[in-house]
Amino acid sequence: SKMKTPIYYTAILFILIFSNNSQSLQTCQSMLTETTPTSDFIDNSDGTTTHKPTGLMWQTCSKGSIWSEGDCTGMNQVTTWQEALQYVDALNVSGGISGFTDWRLPNIKELSSLTEFKCFEPSLNEALFPNTEVDFFDSYYWTSTPAFGDRSWAISFNDGRGTVLPRIDFSYIRLVRNLNN
Repeated sequence: SKMKTPIYYTAILFILIFSNNSQSLQTCQSMLTETTPTSDFIDNSDGTTTHKPTGLMWQTCSKGSIWSEGDCTGMNQVTTWQEALQYVDALNVSGGISGFTDWRLPNIKELSSLTEFKCFEPSLNEALFPNTEVDFFDSYYWTSTPAFGDRSWAISFNDGRGTVLPRIDFSYIRLVRNLNN
């Protein structure tokens, strides 16, 4: 077996040094077609965004951020998977978001529908979902989709990839609801 080259270690070091940049520096490939163009969404101007192709209404901001005047400000908060489910229940009981009390954690297919594969850091429509976490190592968002054992699926909006995480890990959440409820 070959030894790893110094370039490999240089690349890893580069990732470690520059991955903690909390300021978004979204990069998009101009040659690729958008997978989530702005025209597919309706900004409801109330902290929610509707995705027309799926018929889903999304929380514009991640948990912890506050929607105000078209932007998400504040610090996004991480939770374990179980805490995320408890948060959703408590949120709905206390009045929900924008008058809706049927919010839930999205499944893997639903959360993946927000992924903009033309872009990374974030791989998401940044105009519609500002202040999304993109830290290379810790930018996962929980889904309701179980994997195996005590694990569930999560999506990284750093680059759009899905992974399976232990439910005791801490990740971000963005809630969803069906329009036809």
